[in-house]
Amino acid sequence: MTGVVGVSLERHKVDGRVYQRYIACWQDPEQAPRRRRFLVEHYGKERALDLAIRARKAGVAHSLAYLRARQRDEAARRLQEAAPTPRQV
Repeated sequence: MTGVVGVSLERHKVDGRVYQRYIACWQDPEQAPRRRRFLVEHYGKERALDLAIRARKAGVAHSLAYLRARQRDEAARRLQEAAPTPRQV
């Protein structure tokens, strides 16, 4: 448990040796799962956790920015296609 939503510590075994890695998870704009992994053996425990937290924040921010831009484009398109508002008499 890391105490951070979307970031977890995973242990995995390769050829009998146990490795640890922090995994950052989020969804991309098309709702597909995205994931970045940071090995504790490579970065150290604190740095790997920090990198995972930063990767998740960046991934979520990118997805939200993309979705907002799509919503703005859709709203602009609807305004152009809409009938003109009636005049007040």
